[in-house]
Amino acid sequence: MVRLMEVKGVPILQLHGRFDAQAVPAVRSTLASVIDVPVPTVVIDLSAVSFIDSAALALLVATRRACLSGGGALALCGMSPSVRLVFELTQLLPLFPHYAHLPEAVNALTRTAMETG
Repeated sequence: MVRLMEVKGVPILQLHGRFDAQAVPAVRSTLASVIDVPVPTVVIDLSAVSFIDSAALALLVATRRACLSGGGALALCGMSPSVRLVFELTQLLPLFPHYAHLPEAVNALTRTAMETG
């Protein structure tokens, strides 16, 4: 369900399957280690997510808040049309920088870190 990796110094969380209330505790646990740093920056890859619910959205909003308050950033990538629709219907899409592919998200956060660091 959750895979953590790093590309160009940016932590990447790759999620698979259903990102719902049942999956949230594992994702939250993994995110906790990633954002508990001085400048939390993370990309969440949703390309293999088939379903997302309100519990998952709440976790993403809370993670965004934590990253921004620490001077970092959170970006999303790889949303399927059905996952993107959930973000659009809940009007959350504008809150998150989002990219079609992982390399774009990593490059954007790398540039942001260089500009602010």
